Amino acid sequence: MNAFSREDLIGMSGPAKLVTLALTVLIGCAPAGVVLVDKPMVPPPSVACCVAVGHDPDNVPFILGGECFCTPSHRLVEEMHGAGKHLDVDYAKLVQMYKAAGITTDLDHRGCNNLCENGPHVAFGGKCMATPTPGTKNYERVISMIRATPVSSEQ
Repeated sequence: MNAFSREDLIGMSGPAKLVTLALTVLIGCAPAGVVLVDKPMVPPPSVACCVAVGHDPDNVPFILGGECFCTPSHRLVEEMHGAGKHLDVDYAKLVQMYKAAGITTDLDHRGCNNLCENGPHVAFGGKCMATPTPGTKNYERVISMIRATPVSSEQ
């Protein structure tokens, strides 16, 4: 029998919750419903690029079939042309292609971490290509192109 429930833990004040969680970690048992998961100190390898990590010249913009989620810019187009890719696409055409596809970028809005009405991120079938917030799980998933694992209904 548990001394308290998950609802009890959620209802606690900040200091009481902190002391309770610290004691349960030190004692070695956690209250029911609390799952502690270790986070690796090394992030998954980058596959895609975006403004937060910088453009990978070996990649092409998402709208052109690549895994580059960088905001369209003159510099991005220059780097793409410097790599000999899509020489027929200029900045205006690149922006127009995203708009025609209904995809929003950092040019339209930012800071939503792809949780806006256009989300999720285009990498996962949405219409939002705003730069994901660095340090979040969404950021790691977009940059590493790791798809969420569906939870089995048998668990």
